Amino acid sequence: MDTIVNDTFDPARFSLEDNQFLIDHLGEPLEVATANGVPPGVTPAAGLQALDDLYRYGRRCEQTGEPFVGFDAIKEACRVFLRVHAKMMADHKRGVAPKFPARYEWDSFGQPHLGGVGADTGRVRSYFDEQGQRRYFAIQLVARETVQPKWLERKTTKTAADYRELIEDAEHGTITCPICKFTQNYEPGSRSRRAMARTRLGKHLKTAKKEPDLHRQLYTYVFGS
Repeated sequence: MDTIVNDTFDPARFSLEDNQFLIDHLGEPLEVATANGVPPGVTPAAGLQALDDLYRYGRRCEQTGEPFVGFDAIKEACRVFLRVHAKMMADHKRGVAPKFPARYEWDSFGQPHLGGVGADTGRVRSYFDEQGQRRYFAIQLVARETVQPKWLERKTTKTAADYRELIEDAEHGTITCPICKFTQNYEPGSRSRRAMARTRLGKHLKTAKKEPDLHRQLYTYVFGS
């Protein structure tokens, strides 16, 4: 398997045993890490491959001068995954949360929507922190600084609670996105044309590039999961 994708390592792609093995031995050459054998559950195609790939990646960065995040940062990403996984299993056992909450999109009212826009699909990639914000397990292996000019900084910050419905003008036959003012027209009085316009607005909310999180949250409010 490809253990590093686009200079990113995602511990959620690996087993619990693989993650613990990386925590214990990351930064060591493969032959040193396996000198006393390989722990049960650690697989050559995953855990061992990841250890070797990350070791080589780190050493290459030393030679090229690229700003490698360091093995300690990767170990911490693995620890976060193990802690979050243990908490998810405990919460599920207690019956207070779904087994994998990240597969749901949670709206501002605390209601879950399985497979909602922005939710994990296929496999778990993210988790929710204590403030309810979605965080991703993956870690960028090269620290790249991004600097934003002062004049690009927004003076005010809108939240999902500010946008809960579309703006509709039934008299003139328009439906507008309140976030970016994207508008669709329909024939006033025609239910079918209005439904088609709402469908187009829904597609816009799911694919918008500007303020994607706000658009997806609005989609959940208006259309559900």
